[in-house]
Amino acid sequence: MSLPLAAAGAITLALIELSVVPYLVPPDLTPDLVLVAVIPIAAFFGLERALAWAFVGGLMLDLLSAGPYRPLGATAFTLLVLAGLTAAAARLVPGGRVPLAVALVAVAAVVYHLAVLFFISLRGVSVAEPLATIAPLAVVDAILAVPIVVGSMLLVRRAERQEGLGW
Repeated sequence: MSLPLAAAGAITLALIELSVVPYLVPPDLTPDLVLVAVIPIAAFFGLERALAWAFVGGLMLDLLSAGPYRPLGATAFTLLVLAGLTAAAARLVPGGRVPLAVALVAVAAVVYHLAVLFFISLRGVSVAEPLATIAPLAVVDAILAVPIVVGSMLLVRRAERQEGLGW
């Protein structure tokens, strides 16, 4: 996966997340498409590829999100840190990483939203009960991650099969 392809994919997901998805789901359960893509990419394809998705996708989310409260670079920074932590966790647990990747998406969603709420709180906005708000989002992200993780795993297996001699 090349860097231009990663940038185009991240921009597309950020645009879909901010423009189309809010009209398809209830407002309290909007999935984080960029996050759900970055974590499996970091788990299966490695840190270098995930960094491009995390940086460009996070920057696009910061630039395009409504309201003056989200600081520029906060989402990109959070996604970069989560991509690094996911890549490190995936290296520690070899083998069938599908359940691990789905669990990492759920945990990363909680950390992601806590970090974003922290950055927003620096601007003077507060949320009454952040965990009550974040827990359903983490579940939605984990459910959405299942087909993405399985698809990523199948792509990795297909790429490994094609690396042979081919004769």
